[in-house]
Amino acid sequence: MDSFEVISLDKSFYMKPDEYLNGWAKKCGWKATLAYDSLWRHADRAREAFPSIKLMADEHGVSPDTIKRGIKILEDFGIISKEQKSDSLTGKFMHNTYVLL
Repeated sequence: MDSFEVISLDKSFYMKPDEYLNGWAKKCGWKATLAYDSLWRHADRAREAFPSIKLMADEHGVSPDTIKRGIKILEDFGIISKEQKSDSLTGKFMHNTYVLL
């Protein structure tokens, strides 16, 4: 398990690759798996998603800190990347965009 590949995105449903559940989920743990589940659900065809931490926490009935910890784990394992988006005029933070790698 040296790399992680996303196969397909169809907005009528969402799936995680078997590879994630067959190995990465155990390595990453339940917090990361909850975060990954929400990110996958909200991802577009470019594998980008920008759900809020609050939305992801609400989807699973956990605290925002749980989701934040899960996202950090996914980043550390190279399964996702996170980019902070800011308003080009004001420089004010708008949201994070997550990319499923």
